[in-house]
Amino acid sequence: MRAPPEAQLNDPQLNRVMAKAFQAIPKNAESRLATAEDELSTAQDSLTSAQEDIETNTAAIANKLQTASYTERWDDITHSTGGAWTEVDLTAYGVEAGDICEILIHANSWTNKAGVRTLGSSLNRYVDEVPDESSFPLDVVAGTGAVIELWMDDASDFNVYLTGYWRFSTS
Repeated sequence: MRAPPEAQLNDPQLNRVMAKAFQAIPKNAESRLATAEDELSTAQDSLTSAQEDIETNTAAIANKLQTASYTERWDDITHSTGGAWTEVDLTAYGVEAGDICEILIHANSWTNKAGVRTLGSSLNRYVDEVPDESSFPLDVVAGTGAVIELWMDDASDFNVYLTGYWRFSTS
């Protein structure tokens, strides 16, 4: 047990109060303080590590954003098949597998549905009940061989355009 520095305290009543205060300090306070300091050091190390991870990830994301490129197009990719998901090869337009393609679908008359999806997808992603003379954009990732799938209830009711595509470098 620690004792107050008697030489500096001349008041007996103050000495008694200080002695009681020192006795009230838990016996394991020093070890608890050491444990808390260790935990604080561990937390600071974790924070430093997290900050380094954030900096690394931010740099990687910035690099990816810097390596993105957009190619503007206006190509009619309408096909003659209706009532089924039909593959459309976009390689002739410079598209590669993994590119994000911007597709514009224009209805020439009131019709049921039209849509686009990634090659091999089972998602029925189309717009139902398309009004006459209306257009809507959809983005789709080009699948293997730069192929997408296109749905039109009646192909004669639609024009479909590739308006551009995004490419992300793997560097």
